[in-house]
Amino acid sequence: MVLRNLIRTISEAGAAHKLRRTPSGFAFALADRVGFLEAAAWDRATSAASVFMSRAYLGALERSAPANLKPRVALIFRGSDPVAAVAAQAVEVEGADLVH
Repeated sequence: MVLRNLIRTISEAGAAHKLRRTPSGFAFALADRVGFLEAAAWDRATSAASVFMSRAYLGALERSAPANLKPRVALIFRGSDPVAAVAAQAVEVEGADLVH
């Protein structure tokens, strides 16, 4: 029984490893601002999302963000269809900013 479980675990690990190394079929468009990406594609990918994923909101956030906040956005495509969108921020923090 123990040997059978060990063999199954090794087999599952091998299958998971192979899956991680298999191309997903997705393509990605990365940008520093939402305005750099095709508006219609962004709108299709975010049509069911909250206002926080809208181009208007993200554009306003980009224009009013502090200097140490850098926006990052991405569209994920399956073929030529946008299927998902990502909005994130990168923050630059120095050690002196952490200690008062």
